Amino acid sequence: MRIFAIFSLVFVLNQLVLAQDTLKVMQYNLLNYNNYTYYCTASNNNVTNKDGYLQTIIDYTLPDIFCVNEIEESTATLDHLLNTVMNSNGRTYYARANRTNYGSSDIINAMYYDTRKLALHSQDVVVTSLRDINIYNLYYKSTDLASGGDTVWVTCIVMHLKAGSYQSDEDDRAAEVSTLMNYL
Repeated sequence: MRIFAIFSLVFVLNQLVLAQDTLKVMQYNLLNYNNYTYYCTASNNNVTNKDGYLQTIIDYTLPDIFCVNEIEESTATLDHLLNTVMNSNGRTYYARANRTNYGSSDIINAMYYDTRKLALHSQDVVVTSLRDINIYNLYYKSTDLASGGDTVWVTCIVMHLKAGSYQSDEDDRAAEVSTLMNYL
C-alpha cells in the first residue's frame, strides 16, 4: 500500500511538472527603426540592414512577446517589421498590438506576440507630454480554456523615458514615471 501511495504521488507531481510552460519576453530599443533624422540616416541606420540583424536575433530567440521602442510611428512600418522580421523564415503566427501615438511622436512603442501561446485581451495608453506609455494585457491560451480551465495573465508596460543628462531631462523622466505610477 505504501508503494502504491508513493507511486501515485510521484505520478501526480510528474503530471503537474509536465503541465508547465514557459514564456520568453524580449524588450528591444530599435534606435529609430525606419525613422531617418540628421543623425540617423539611410546610410548609418539602414532599415534593410536592421531587418537582417533582427531576423537573426528573432530566429535564435523566438520570443513569445517582443516589445520594442523607437520604431517609426506609421502603421506601414509596424506591419513591415511584422511581415519582414517576425513572420519570416516559415513563421506565420506573430501578431501585433494596435498602434497608438497620442503624444504625436516620430517614434513609438510596439508589441508583437506569438498567437499560438497568447491572445491580446486589451491595451491601454498612458499619455505623457513626450511619448505614450503602452500597457498590454495578454492571456495564455491554455489547452483547457474551452472546458472552463484557468489561465495566466501577463501585463507588459512598454515605455521609453526621455534621454539626456540635463536637469530638465531628469525632470521629464520623473514626470513620466509619476504619470505611470498615478495610473497604476
